[in-house]
Amino acid sequence: MTFEVTQRTFNTTGARLERTITVKTNGGQVTIEASFDGVDWQLTDTIRASGGYVVFQGKSMLRITPAGGAEYDYI
Repeated sequence: MTFEVTQRTFNTTGARLERTITVKTNGGQVTIEASFDGVDWQLTDTIRASGGYVVFQGKSMLRITPAGGAEYDYI
């Protein structure tokens, strides 16, 4: 399993409507934000427990940001 440790933005237009995020929190957290225009970002979720989660992305851009030692893999 590969974990990411930096903020990344995903353009999900035309992609599957749901994907999986695997989180290893290491005492930190991962935030997920969505934007439909690329300018205004809305917080959609904060993950504070390690595990696998389904992300319903729709036709938006997602910004995933780990903090406090958290890592993630967006599948």
